[in-house]
Amino acid sequence: MRPTRFLLIFLTFIILPAGLVAQYAFSKAFDVEEDNLTLKTTVLLKDHFGFLWIGTSEGIFKYNSAIPEKIHTPENIKYHITSLLEDSKGTIWAGCNNGIILTIKDQQAVPLKIQGALPNEFITAICEDGAGRLWFATAGEGVYCYESKQLYNINIKNGLSDDHVNCLFSHNGKQLIAGTDRGLSLINFEGGKATIHVFTAKNGLSDNIVTCIIKSDQKNCILVGMQLKGILLFGIDENKVLDTSYKAGWQYGQVNDIVDGKDNLFIATEERGIISYDKSSGIFSDSIFRGPNILKRVSDLQYDNEGNIWATSEGKLVSFTGDYLKYWYSVKDISLTNVHAIFADDEMKLWFTPDLRLYRSLQSTLGKENLLSYDITTPADHIDITSLYKDRFGCLWIGTMGEGLFRMNIETGKWRRIAENPIAYYGNILNIAGKDNQVWISTLNGVAKFELKENNYDLNEKIDYINYSKKDGLGSDYVYHILIDKKERVWLATDGAGVTLFENGMFVNFFSHKLFPSKVAYSLAEDNNQHIWVSTYNDGLYEYDGKRFIKYDTKNGLTDITITSIAVDDFNNIIAVNKKGIDVFNPKKNIVQHYGNESGFTELQPNLNSITKSQDGKIWIGTDNGIVCLNTHATLSGFVPVAVIERVSLFNKMLDTALEKKFAYDQNNFSFKVAAAYYKATEKIKFQYWLEGYSKKWETTGDRIINFPQLRPGTYTMKVKASANDNFEASPEVTYSFVIARSFWTTWWFRLLAALVIATVIYLLFKQRVKMVRRSEHAEREKIQLLYDALKNQVNPHFLFNSFNALLNIVEDDPKEASVLIKHLSQFYRKMTAYSQKELITLGEELELLNSYLFIQKKRYGNALQVNIDVDVILKNSTLIPPLVLQLLAENAVKHNTINKNSPLHITLTSQDDMLVMKNNINEKMLNEESEGVGLLNIKKRYSFLTKKEIIQTQTGREFIIKLPLIYSI
Repeated sequence: MRPTRFLLIFLTFIILPAGLVAQYAFSKAFDVEEDNLTLKTTVLLKDHFGFLWIGTSEGIFKYNSAIPEKIHTPENIKYHITSLLEDSKGTIWAGCNNGIILTIKDQQAVPLKIQGALPNEFITAICEDGAGRLWFATAGEGVYCYESKQLYNINIKNGLSDDHVNCLFSHNGKQLIAGTDRGLSLINFEGGKATIHVFTAKNGLSDNIVTCIIKSDQKNCILVGMQLKGILLFGIDENKVLDTSYKAGWQYGQVNDIVDGKDNLFIATEERGIISYDKSSGIFSDSIFRGPNILKRVSDLQYDNEGNIWATSEGKLVSFTGDYLKYWYSVKDISLTNVHAIFADDEMKLWFTPDLRLYRSLQSTLGKENLLSYDITTPADHIDITSLYKDRFGCLWIGTMGEGLFRMNIETGKWRRIAENPIAYYGNILNIAGKDNQVWISTLNGVAKFELKENNYDLNEKIDYINYSKKDGLGSDYVYHILIDKKERVWLATDGAGVTLFENGMFVNFFSHKLFPSKVAYSLAEDNNQHIWVSTYNDGLYEYDGKRFIKYDTKNGLTDITITSIAVDDFNNIIAVNKKGIDVFNPKKNIVQHYGNESGFTELQPNLNSITKSQDGKIWIGTDNGIVCLNTHATLSGFVPVAVIERVSLFNKMLDTALEKKFAYDQNNFSFKVAAAYYKATEKIKFQYWLEGYSKKWETTGDRIINFPQLRPGTYTMKVKASANDNFEASPEVTYSFVIARSFWTTWWFRLLAALVIATVIYLLFKQRVKMVRRSEHAEREKIQLLYDALKNQVNPHFLFNSFNALLNIVEDDPKEASVLIKHLSQFYRKMTAYSQKELITLGEELELLNSYLFIQKKRYGNALQVNIDVDVILKNSTLIPPLVLQLLAENAVKHNTINKNSPLHITLTSQDDMLVMKNNINEKMLNEESEGVGLLNIKKRYSFLTKKEIIQTQTGREFIIKLPLIYSI
């Protein structure tokens, strides 16, 4: 399905031919389209956030961004929407043409399902009373009351005037007023029982068919719209019609809806579009739009928060500026171009000067009656009128370019040129201001102060004056604007010297004293706080608070820093006019409302100081292409777009932000959909956001969806603000706070537990290490002791004694052989001493030691000692053995066995797999020598430190066998 489109059809007006009434509100028309089909708009609703909800023939749309968003329905069922309501809890309700009632939940429209009968007829209206009960009006079944999840039907059988109910109104939270095809029905409903009072034409209604009811600005009164007789005022407490004067001159057919504006009623009709009713003049008008936006059938009207009025009409949606902003391009046959001066007097009359002419009109009837014109020169010699002022005698002062200054009697139209003052006589008058007896004028040659006396009531009497110029301290002779403030001080805006103040007969120039930065000041105004405001050329707006000048520019939301004219409205707002439009600046809140192209202020070219404020607070502005009237009020001037977090999603799943605020550590991908209601120019809306806990500053974006993936555990607050002019200072914040929990392994209790476990493990490991060190130290001591014992065993005195005896015998018999024996004996003890300090030696080294030992023993025993060594040569260098092991085994064999010719000792040493095998036969001695206790036990303990392989020892009656594991070198 293609996305729904919301098309802006017209943004500007077309210039109409002269001769037509030319007072218009600015309007824009929109089409709502789906699948390339234009949908019929039927009803409108503004919710508490300021968003517009649009009911159409195909469903509901929420206008929350540049294009409205369609509210989905289960299975995409299409509903023809006929009524809308937001209840006190913020729930949106919708009625359909087939009687179905919808509620909006999680951006989806869901049909109401309850026990009992539901309506089957067209739902014409929905209303909520003070008790929170919902009422549904139908076209044929009366009304339904929804209370405690039950529907109660009230119809003609219960006393209702008619079952065809067109509208509903809740009064005082208790009484419901239903407009039917047979008058008004005033309903009180308690305990499931209705008490109804009927009011019809018999009682004073102008028309029995009541089509709409709205609250009046008069207390306890309602405005009632009817099918044929227009509208009337009905007093609820008095229970009677209070005013039927509205119907006088009514010729516009059926009333479908009414909205009550500040100065006008706007009435939606069945066939004549929108009719405006001027409250002050009592005049109806059906010409409030221009060009293609002229409407016929209008079914519903709705104000937005910016003061615009929206209308549903024949498939179109139209918005217009209502009565807060109006434009006049022509009046009757007079084109309003080049309006260089405009002035609202104290009699609610408006004076203005289009195309070198001077005209007057009542403000309330401007454009509706012929203008009064005044000529101070012949028609052929019309001159440019630049300024207007009315003095205390009721005479109008008229300043011109090149023709000087004039004073005119308004009653008679007679005038005279002010010839007594040379700078005024045929001079160039830029501005006129006055108060009481003083009238000041500014020219290209300085300023003049005129003093009115009682005889100056006579137009022809000359007026006293004093001229001032640059020489007197004025600063510049070129003065654009003059202001006399509430303290009787005179302020002058100059070209070249900024702002000058005249007080107590002396001039003070702020620019020359470096107290005011701009050389060119255009316009002056005084606010309710007696602060002076100054507009400048290309330098923004300044406020003088009595001590210093405070600057305001685009950073504060102003759209242009060259401001041609300023004024102060009744709400202390500064009205600043520039080529881009009108800025309404609220200095207290630092808020700027701008009315430019999007509000119809298009190519108008406002003129310098062509601005005036009327007695009723309206601001009138003269431009090259017409007259503009701005009618401000407190609500509009304080309006700022309010940001709304429409939806918070977790992994693209929508959350209930009221209930869901705590999340697991892995629930950390958030997206925020934000919006703000600002229909004047939706494309200008920007947002500032700050996720506290994630970043430390505000970020600005034009996107409506803000994503935060993979957030860490912590506490977060999402803050959002909206602005249409990049000034977020006064924008309210909307927030959503949430917590992402830590994983259990990052919590304090887990960390504490882990720390305790780690500490325990470290402690146990430490204790184990201590044990191991002690064991190792003990083993080392044992090794040393074993080595010592082995060495001690080898240096046994008996062995030495026997060896020396053998040496003595050989020395006497064979000295050569004796030297060989001495050599072997020396090598044996040298190697024994060297190897005793080592843990392991090679098998080859051990065999050399063994051979030296056996050589000595053979010299003693001769052939009685038989030795056979058969060890794989490769093993001699590739395997290791504890030192003195083989020598010790050989010594044990010699020590514990008889050795003689009759009983020889046979010792064999072989390699077998990974073992060394030593054997000797057993020739037991008759008397064994006492053992020192180091023999085999010593060997076994030493091996236990070096390998896990065990020594294998076997002994039979004839043979002793021992197998030693070979230790391979790495």
